[in-house]
Amino acid sequence: MFFKGAISADSHIVEPPHCYVDYIEPKYRDVAPHVVRQDNGQDIYVIKDLKQTVPMGFLDGAGMTPKQRAEHVATTKFEET
Repeated sequence: MFFKGAISADSHIVEPPHCYVDYIEPKYRDVAPHVVRQDNGQDIYVIKDLKQTVPMGFLDGAGMTPKQRAEHVATTKFEET
């Protein structure tokens, strides 16, 4: 069957929270990108030497209004992406 819908050539994936830590060589585990759950429940990516963390909500907010996206970014957990 031929697919007649749109195909995205710029799709992004969201790796599981500990994908890098679990599968990287042990000597790099302490510097591997990883997800941390904040006290407020929000998940963030922590990447060594990146001055700012990356809220999970930045990774899946397409199609939202600016207000919706701001709320989404402030509260999103990995399981909700």
